[in-house]
Amino acid sequence: LLNAPNSPRATPVGAAAELAAAGPRPLREVFNPLAADEVIVDANIAIALEHETKGMTLNAAESAFVAAARDTKLRVTEQGFSETGFGARNAVVPISTGRDSPEYQAVLWALEAANVGKKKGSADRNIVADAFFAAAQPGVVPTFMTGDAGIYNKLAQLAGHNPAKLGMRVDQKFPEGFVVELGGRKLRVLPKHQ
Repeated sequence: LLNAPNSPRATPVGAAAELAAAGPRPLREVFNPLAADEVIVDANIAIALEHETKGMTLNAAESAFVAAARDTKLRVTEQGFSETGFGARNAVVPISTGRDSPEYQAVLWALEAANVGKKKGSADRNIVADAFFAAAQPGVVPTFMTGDAGIYNKLAQLAGHNPAKLGMRVDQKFPEGFVVELGGRKLRVLPKHQ
């Protein structure tokens, strides 16, 4: 997107030049807000899709994730994109507030207190917090598809569903997902079994 580095001054070309000429714009204008038919995926699902795209042999869990995501318009969070590199940069969902804002920090703290994403911890919680704060079109509750039981079991608990008392796995009990609310923000969670 830039001219050759040995030029006296690198200048944007093509689409980058159009953006630069337009001057600073709000994030919502640069990145598209989440639409009702779009789903945010976690790193596990993004990695499986990346492996499929590269023609790699998929394990059983990855095959299940790819099948679950087929024919779905997918988006990733900033953390998910930086972790996996899946998708195009314009597939990253912008967030509606700063990560240092009190409301974002409160949701992040609630996720940490609930031990969401216990294995990878911090990165998983950042993905989930970004999903809660996804900039979405008016009236759209963000949908988050995750194949990580350490995420969806804990989010089910936060939504008032005790996984140990459901009589079946969370993904079986809620095949169409469930809604969890934190800090006045709602997130529809679509659990997918590994």
